[in-house]
Amino acid sequence: MGSNIVLTSADATIAIPIGVNPTTLDFAGTTLDLRYDTVVRAVRIGDQSITATSLETADPIDASAALMLAAQGFV
Repeated sequence: MGSNIVLTSADATIAIPIGVNPTTLDFAGTTLDLRYDTVVRAVRIGDQSITATSLETADPIDASAALMLAAQGFV
């Protein structure tokens, strides 16, 4: 079983597999790469490390974002 990141908003929830090869995410015209960074040993979206392990402990991407992020599984 691989690792996923779960993106949740008021309208939808999606799970995206995480790997060392980046997946480009588009947030209303702003693109950021989702990847497991082997140097810092963290799941990252852009330059932000994702440290939550559940939706309950997730923080918004930024103050204006409706999406919540959480890493699930094992890398």
